[in-house]
Amino acid sequence: MTNSVLDIADGMETFSQFETQKPLGIVDGYDHLHEKLCRLEEEGLERVIERLVKRENFTQEHALKCRIEFLRFISLRFLETGERHSPAADVDTFWHAFILHTRDYMNFCSKHFGHYYHHEPYDHRVSTVTEVSPGALTKRLMIEIYPDHDAEIWDAAEDMCSNGYCD
Repeated sequence: MTNSVLDIADGMETFSQFETQKPLGIVDGYDHLHEKLCRLEEEGLERVIERLVKRENFTQEHALKCRIEFLRFISLRFLETGERHSPAADVDTFWHAFILHTRDYMNFCSKHFGHYYHHEPYDHRVSTVTEVSPGALTKRLMIEIYPDHDAEIWDAAEDMCSNGYCD
């Protein structure tokens, strides 16, 4: 006995939930980024996760959460606002661990940005456009664009720039 598509769909909570799911949990209004975000979301970054668990004492669960938050953070580059962004501490640690895998990071940057995406130290200047620190700007964008971001990871982001973290 074979099941029809309707029989299978009956067992699902809602059929349309799969059509409306946004990559990385982004809010509506960023449809022009859909394809780029889907490609980002496919990045497993297993070697980075493994390094964080072995060398930085991250739990597997926390490393996986940081992967998502790193991808969300790096996706802010697609907004092309000219603003500098500053990651939360654990997202910065994830980024540093990723950069150590130089070939993987170069391939990632080439695939997603078309060029190397530099990780430059923050020099404590405020934004020329918004007159706020990159940490405060990043935290605000994460709240607005990714409402289901991991607040625990991002809570300290606003203060990061004063502590010498990078952007």
